Amino acid sequence: MKLFAGLGVLGTLTCWVLAFAICGFAFDYGLKTYVDKDIPWYGDCLAGVVTSPITVPVAVVGYVLVECDVPTPIFDTSGTGG
Repeated sequence: MKLFAGLGVLGTLTCWVLAFAICGFAFDYGLKTYVDKDIPWYGDCLAGVVTSPITVPVAVVGYVLVECDVPTPIFDTSGTGG
């Protein structure tokens, strides 16, 4: 890949670790904000990388909603009906 041509092995691995961390955090934040569920960190990283085109914007929107004092979780999954 030309993107990583001048970085070497250590630089390439660092970029991949950062990508997994950012996508995993975005997936975890979105999951926690919208449905109040949690999965292990490795599941967050794998799911975040696979679904990153949608989870990163969803996490940003979730952060904005939390900052605007919208109560979380946004979707009630407790089964109590509200």
